[in-house]
Amino acid sequence: MCCAGFKHFWPLALASQALVAIIIVAMRRFRGAALFHGLRPSSSPGAPSWPSGLTLRSSGPAYGGPLTWAVSCQGRLMSWLDLLQQVSLLIAIWVAIYGIDSWRREHTGKRQIELAEDALALFYEAADAIRHIRHPASFGHELKDIERGETESDADYDARRNASIVFVRYNLYKDTFSKLHAMRYRFMAQIGKDKAKAFEDLREIVNSIQMSANMLARLWPRNSFPSDSAWESHRARVEKYEAIFWEGLEEDDPINPKLAAAIQEIESVCRAVISGKGTIYSFFNWRISRGS
Repeated sequence: MCCAGFKHFWPLALASQALVAIIIVAMRRFRGAALFHGLRPSSSPGAPSWPSGLTLRSSGPAYGGPLTWAVSCQGRLMSWLDLLQQVSLLIAIWVAIYGIDSWRREHTGKRQIELAEDALALFYEAADAIRHIRHPASFGHELKDIERGETESDADYDARRNASIVFVRYNLYKDTFSKLHAMRYRFMAQIGKDKAKAFEDLREIVNSIQMSANMLARLWPRNSFPSDSAWESHRARVEKYEAIFWEGLEEDDPINPKLAAAIQEIESVCRAVISGKGTIYSFFNWRISRGS
């Protein structure tokens, strides 16, 4: 039923929007404004604030205008969707980089890792071999194959025989030292020339022990000296080479600190290669391993 003189105060399209405006005002009065982006002061008594996306003027079907709050919310929603899309793209790029780096470490660096593991194991074997070579105790069967020369005196033979223990024991580990010497060049080629210092240090240690054995074979038999100073000089040289030849007290041993430094050097280089130091893969797995 409709009266002849009745006219709509709003167009029908705006009437449907007015219902939404009424609901929003009701929500605001019941603290519903917290659902919106923020608050701003209101000019209406008893209403502490308005939703930031809706003002007295912009909500105004009461003024015959369009309801713009829905448009504002739609704009913010699109902004959030754009931001989410950009974040998703960055995550996808990061995952791709991580995957490529993991693949590179697994395949491209596989040979370096295997070489580092083999080198580290050989260094540990060589360190134990050197300790055995320098051990002061010896057994008769170790020297049974040392033959006396035709013109060799008893003193010369005994000195050479006792000094030969170094070479007898070295031959037991000859393969280990040969592998290390051959590996040195592969290590320099694949991991770096500046990373192979420990190989040279270990070689110098072995050479110094062998040299001390040769020197003692010549010094031990001597028993006559023209003066006391000559005897003291001889005794000082013997003690110097005996400290290298035999493993002694920790504070007086010249070999053990050098050996420990060489092992520490090769451990630092090889463990960095084995753990993939410097890669994104290692960054994530370092965090995981530290947390476990």
